[in-house]
Amino acid sequence: MFLVLFMVEKPDLDKTMSLTPECQIEAEKWDFIIKFCNTTHIVQLVANSYREIFNAQTDMFGQFMRLVEVACIPIYVYQILFSIELLSVAVIRLQTLNP
Repeated sequence: MFLVLFMVEKPDLDKTMSLTPECQIEAEKWDFIIKFCNTTHIVQLVANSYREIFNAQTDMFGQFMRLVEVACIPIYVYQILFSIELLSVAVIRLQTLNP
């Protein structure tokens, strides 16, 4: 998933400076969600890799990695809902004649 998000074309925030403030805010939101998804995927990759490699260890660091895995669940839900919100705004803008 990280590789797919890494290859996504990111919004050029410098080009949005000449557009309306609403377009700038939307471009900043898209940039935020892409960076946020990439960051959480990297954190989850490290946590899952550690837990898979050192499965039998229940030391403090292993418990912390499990806590990171559990904490990422609501973060993923937030990312999904935020992405749906941005996509719905984009679809509405595409379907209206005068955005």
